[in-house]
Amino acid sequence: AFGIRVMSQFPHFIPNAWAALKPNISTRYAEDGADLVRLNSIVPGPVMPNPTPKLIKLGWKEEEITKLKVALDLLN
Repeated sequence: AFGIRVMSQFPHFIPNAWAALKPNISTRYAEDGADLVRLNSIVPGPVMPNPTPKLIKLGWKEEEITKLKVALDLLN
């Protein structure tokens, strides 16, 4: 994802970059690699506490918290 964001800053480069990249990410190997990245991104340890109660105490509204959770889910 980071590479895509960086390439987006150079629009003239995207068609050539995609042409070179597409064969490599359109394969089962790329899918297997993505699975490994996801697996290794899990940090062992206790479950993170639910931040909702603290956010409410800080004055956040339920609607704002929901939007935050959606944004974080999209990033993850």
